[in-house]
Amino acid sequence: MSGCDVKQLIQTTKFLPDITINGKKLDKSRLAQEIQYHPAANFHDAMQQAAQALILRELLRDQARDAIASGTREEDAIAALIAAHVPPVTIRDSDCAAYYRQNPARFTEAPRVQVRHILLPAAKDDAEARHIQKKQAERIIADLQQAPDLHHAFCARLHLSRCPSRTQEGLLGELVPGQTVPEFERQIYALDAGLAPQPIASRYGWHVVWIEHKQPGRPTAYEDVRDDIKNWLHARRERQAVADYLNTQIEHGAQAVQIFDTWGGTLSPAAFEEFSLAYMRRIVGSLKREHQGRRVPVVLFTKGGGLWLEQMADAGADALGLDWTCDIGSARSRVGSRVALQGNLDPAALYGSPESIRAETARILESYGKGSGHVFNLGHGISQFADPEHAKVLVDAVHELSHPYHQA
Repeated sequence: MSGCDVKQLIQTTKFLPDITINGKKLDKSRLAQEIQYHPAANFHDAMQQAAQALILRELLRDQARDAIASGTREEDAIAALIAAHVPPVTIRDSDCAAYYRQNPARFTEAPRVQVRHILLPAAKDDAEARHIQKKQAERIIADLQQAPDLHHAFCARLHLSRCPSRTQEGLLGELVPGQTVPEFERQIYALDAGLAPQPIASRYGWHVVWIEHKQPGRPTAYEDVRDDIKNWLHARRERQAVADYLNTQIEHGAQAVQIFDTWGGTLSPAAFEEFSLAYMRRIVGSLKREHQGRRVPVVLFTKGGGLWLEQMADAGADALGLDWTCDIGSARSRVGSRVALQGNLDPAALYGSPESIRAETARILESYGKGSGHVFNLGHGISQFADPEHAKVLVDAVHELSHPYHQA
């Protein structure tokens, strides 16, 4: 069926069925308007999907009518109704205990090793110096192996060390994985306690190493991590619920989905990575990216997220939404062709004159420049007080002014 045929059918409401919801007849024009949001293989399937969406919404609206009548926004009233009827995520203690048993490595304390050393420095690309220092380290080890008092003999040779730890009797402290350079760390964890029989090489030179004591990794008591496990499992189920919701939208015709974080920009870089971006990555990874032969783009948006565009671009989404505080030209240079960019007119610009709206639209288009990958949009939600005619000015301006930028 061609697009023209569908358009004619939508405009001719006699082709649409009569629908009655709780005794009230649905206006066919609403069904005709809703159909455009439900792409399907044929008109009949699109009509069915649209009818189901309208019926569900009307039933929810009827259930929430008291709240709506009291002044609550319809969307908020329906959201509260759904929240009241959807069972809360419940994590039982048995769930936590099972996860603890099944993932012992996650709940094992890192191994610890207390190390003293003497550093004989040599640049990694100076073969002659490294050879000389290795021979000296071997001689020191041979002398220490014969010493009746290892501690006294070790400290007597610390003047040769070029590590600041020489002022602390060569003590590096009690190390855990990740606290020193990898090539040094790999070797010290493989050693037994005592004086290392051979020098250890690193990028800094050769080390005479004394392992004072080693403590293998020990399991953390379940009681100490139970609350952490519960919180993590709860967050995992909520992430899956978000992904399930978005996948349902995709199955019912959503042409694109967006994950929107209003408060991400208020976090520190470390907190954003842990509490926002990590969850968005997992949600994106659980989404259907194709449905009925069509690609379903995923957009990530974080209000105030301009600091982390590079990390967000690597999260697996197809596009990033930008708020109005971020220069879109600079953003494009930072993310390259990894993702498309959506945005980013300041919503407050719609309070200006038609001339100022056109000027700001032109500025953003020029900032992005020529080529594909720009979805023009507001840099956040439109205000309910914005003049609809000014929104039309924006749309018309984008259509008119963007043509010179369509070419690569």
